[in-house]
Amino acid sequence: MSFSISHLLLLEGGLMHFGGNGISSGRRWTFRPLLSEGTLSRSILHNYTARDSSSEYCGCLNGGWCQDGGVCDCAQFQALGDRCQIIPNQGRDRDGICRSWGQHHYETFDGIYFYFPGTCSYILAQDCHAAAPQYTVWVHNSRVCDGSVHSCPRALSLFFPNEEEIHISGYQVHQGGRRLSLPHTVGGVFIERLADYLLVKSVFGFSLAWDGGSGVYLKMSEEHQGAPCGLCGNFNHLAGDDLTTARGIRTDEPAAFANSWAVDLPHERACPSVDLDFNGPCHSESDMDALDDSRDAEVVVPLGAVQRPEGQVSVTAQHRRLGGAHTFVPHPMTRLTMQRWNTFLSGSS
Repeated sequence: MSFSISHLLLLEGGLMHFGGNGISSGRRWTFRPLLSEGTLSRSILHNYTARDSSSEYCGCLNGGWCQDGGVCDCAQFQALGDRCQIIPNQGRDRDGICRSWGQHHYETFDGIYFYFPGTCSYILAQDCHAAAPQYTVWVHNSRVCDGSVHSCPRALSLFFPNEEEIHISGYQVHQGGRRLSLPHTVGGVFIERLADYLLVKSVFGFSLAWDGGSGVYLKMSEEHQGAPCGLCGNFNHLAGDDLTTARGIRTDEPAAFANSWAVDLPHERACPSVDLDFNGPCHSESDMDALDDSRDAEVVVPLGAVQRPEGQVSVTAQHRRLGGAHTFVPHPMTRLTMQRWNTFLSGSS
């Protein structure tokens, strides 16, 4: 019997109603202004089809092949956009889960995968349906990541009404400057470590799993349908509008979308926005040739896009050249880990 990640993110109870004035954290934060908000279409901003066909790189992402005239062939993973910048993932066992891993890889609740090399802090998900959000999740990417994106640590911040910020770094959880001993309950939120993961459960239909390094999995109950916003999208079961900016503008540009959800932290220096024409993980033939010499490398596969052996959430594969784009899959969550999680969450011994 196989288990999906949804078994790990079981939801309990109904809605919890909070009073007060919403999030009570003392931290001030602002949305990052967008780049060229009124002209988000790449066909307007850049004429990529006019690139020199002799160039060794034409900007294709996500397995796109550079064709004559600088046009990207996106058939490899049925990617969309003139750079193959997004991949609709309707694979089985998705279960409406938003996930992000390896600093730069994101998949929305409704199954849109995109690569975004941002180095700032971002709103991963937030309750945008109410004036006082029931939840807000920030992901803090490494400002400098010179090695593998899997070796550069991220962190999370969680905000709930009338509670101080909960900060998660590695497997340490802090609130109000003090470290919390796990398991721990904060209001209607329960935090526990199980094996190599931290699990956050709430009584109002929000749950999260964190691998201590870069991988985060987030699930909402159906009562939150259409309510979230942020890098995880809006959870309305319509993939076409997932990349909606903080100002409510739809785009097919991951950079324009994700930049809009950046937050400036008062104790950090200003963080640069990502250019619309950002490079993929490998942006030249020389980069790909160097990777071709490494048989231990992994290739990108959007979660759910391939058959997974032994109930894994993702699979690794031998490195292959994908026409100008190499990306990486997260560490697999095995069936055993899922079963232990499911047993724990169900309250069984």
